[in-house]
Amino acid sequence: MTITQTVSYPIKFIVERPNPNTFIVRLEPHHWQLDIQLSANQLTVQRWLGQSDNVRLSYQILDQLIANTDATQITLSHEVINESAGKTPSQVINLRHWQLSEQGFSIQRAAFYQLREIWLDERLLSITPDIREAKEGVAQPVPVRPALPEGVLYRRQIPALNQVFELRRASVEADGERFHRWQNDARVAAFWEYPFSREKLDQYLTNCRNDPHSEPLIACFDGQPFGYIETYWALEDRLGPYYDSKPFDHGFHLLVGEPEFLGGGRTHHLLNAVSHFLFLLDPRTDQLVGEPRSDNKNLLKWLEHTAWYKEKEFDFPHKHAALVKCHKAAFFETQL
Repeated sequence: MTITQTVSYPIKFIVERPNPNTFIVRLEPHHWQLDIQLSANQLTVQRWLGQSDNVRLSYQILDQLIANTDATQITLSHEVINESAGKTPSQVINLRHWQLSEQGFSIQRAAFYQLREIWLDERLLSITPDIREAKEGVAQPVPVRPALPEGVLYRRQIPALNQVFELRRASVEADGERFHRWQNDARVAAFWEYPFSREKLDQYLTNCRNDPHSEPLIACFDGQPFGYIETYWALEDRLGPYYDSKPFDHGFHLLVGEPEFLGGGRTHHLLNAVSHFLFLLDPRTDQLVGEPRSDNKNLLKWLEHTAWYKEKEFDFPHKHAALVKCHKAAFFETQL
């Protein structure tokens, strides 16, 4: 296994398992063979055949392997480490977060999925300093919120779907037409209640982009835009006064605009992918929150397949809502 500097790359893996102890991972024109031993909740990679040309690619290969097992601990054997073109262990796939053991170098599954550099764009890896400022209508000082950069912010090939999920920042120029079309679909309008003109919705997106407490995002599967995600920092959001909100609590609203992406087992994977992005975006976020309408039974039912749960129901001025939460520790114990 030879690993060099991290670079950007397109991903679309094909994963095969010809026998219980062998995985073949293909990314044309390359392929890798990983021979494993799976005992109880321990996954050991005993041999890694094939070269990977950068660190992130190597981690993505491991993601495809780990997600196809129930292992809670992953170990790279000494043989795998020693075959890394003469590199020392500290130079191999950033072993700083791995622990030396008799079998090799190990990491807990929950820790692996918190390694931000695997799925986040490198522009997001720097953590914003915790500087607080007063904000009108908020009981406590609010952390300064940085704007997200343009382009793809998060990318992961979800093994259970065999589709690449991406989040990028929405803009009027690139997304105004589809955002207007989605919001004027009767199915979406029934819950979002934004069946407005193109001009009004363009202004809505612009305002959201300019508001430090929110970010408008477009969700894509295999490069095709299918949904809208609006994230918000809960402390200064309308939700903040309705529970004991903390400075780095994050929340989001979502809609699936393209009907062909409804169902098919995607919903809980979508919820998990967005949750994963928000927990990675700022490691100081310990919980996520949401406030769907209490009669959105489909969404609330899908939450039961995730680490999210309903805490209570309450009344907004404009709707009867459910307060839903997701705690970081519980989230990273789930299968992603």
